[in-house]
Amino acid sequence: MLQQIILYAVLLIAAIGAIVGWSNSKKGAEWGQPMTVICAIIAICMGLFLAYRNSSNSVANKSAMARENAYRQAKVTVLANKVKELLPSKKAVVILDPSVDVEKDVEVQVWKSMFDLSDDDFLKPEQPQPPAGVDPETYMTEPMDAWFREAMLKKMLEGKQFDLIIFTTALPQDIKNKAGAFTSPYMKDKKVVLASGNLYGCAGFINSGVAVAAISSSPKAVYDDKPAPKDIQAAFDKRYILITKDNLKQICETNKDIFGL
Repeated sequence: MLQQIILYAVLLIAAIGAIVGWSNSKKGAEWGQPMTVICAIIAICMGLFLAYRNSSNSVANKSAMARENAYRQAKVTVLANKVKELLPSKKAVVILDPSVDVEKDVEVQVWKSMFDLSDDDFLKPEQPQPPAGVDPETYMTEPMDAWFREAMLKKMLEGKQFDLIIFTTALPQDIKNKAGAFTSPYMKDKKVVLASGNLYGCAGFINSGVAVAAISSSPKAVYDDKPAPKDIQAAFDKRYILITKDNLKQICETNKDIFGL
């Protein structure tokens, strides 16, 4: 950021210098014309350099976005395939953070296609309102896992027909650590997928079978500038681990921090 400011400052000073030199050249100052030429050359060169730099940054940003979307797509595809293997023909709903764009988000598109979901199957809780006297435009809402509660979940699920809830967010705080099962009648016989990567307090859900599958960042995850592997499984394995009841004991022994144990 500082470097960018310095470059623009040099460009501005050179442009001003060219104007000053040209103005004084018209008044007969001998130094005016050389100053105009030198400053103009500096301004042109600096302008071309900044244009090239901004173009390169734009290409790099697009490349980074494509890479991260590829990893996200791999993450959801592997998880969704496992869920379909364990629970074929189940009707699902997906819990999203309020900030997610259902029309554009790459993970949403994978869930849609693999579970034949419509926009109505993606549910978002209402964000807390800002305190009295605080401008809504400047109010910074806390992360969803800080305010999401079971009462909100129950309200979102009213009238919905489903067998499976896919949480792309953290579970409500007042549901975690409840002996591995949802206690409310509206959740009876329902299954859960934990797709957010935040598994603190959730080992019991997996062990009880309520959560059929979960995902977490791998302790050995590799984050580099290389394109994501084209093979979906290879891309997944580079960053994530898939957790089910079958490998839960092993994960708890080797990576217990995942569950906050």
